[in-house]
Amino acid sequence: MFHEQKQLINREEILLDVGQVSSYPQIQDLVLRKEPFERLWRNVLAFNQYYDKWMNGPLLGVNAEVVEEVVRAINNYLSTNVSIYAFLTNHNPQVRIIVNNTVRAKSSKFFFKR
Repeated sequence: MFHEQKQLINREEILLDVGQVSSYPQIQDLVLRKEPFERLWRNVLAFNQYYDKWMNGPLLGVNAEVVEEVVRAINNYLSTNVSIYAFLTNHNPQVRIIVNNTVRAKSSKFFFKR
């Protein structure tokens, strides 16, 4: 998204013959800093989409390989990106409680409902 905006602005700078085309070095930095949060969002979204199917669908419709893949992806992500968790909890201490309670409730419900 940022790169497309940069290209549009650069194209206008060329058309308007302003002399120098802007490089916007901050864009790359923003993209790199945003990437871990974006991956977290995608992993949590996938878990929540599958969770509804796992909990409310037929047991025979649960694919163990998919469950393992999704849960492993989230666990790997969280264990390798401790800084995101620290960032979120440092900015809002209630995040730690919310995350722990949510994960505990969902996993208990999943494992004990079946």
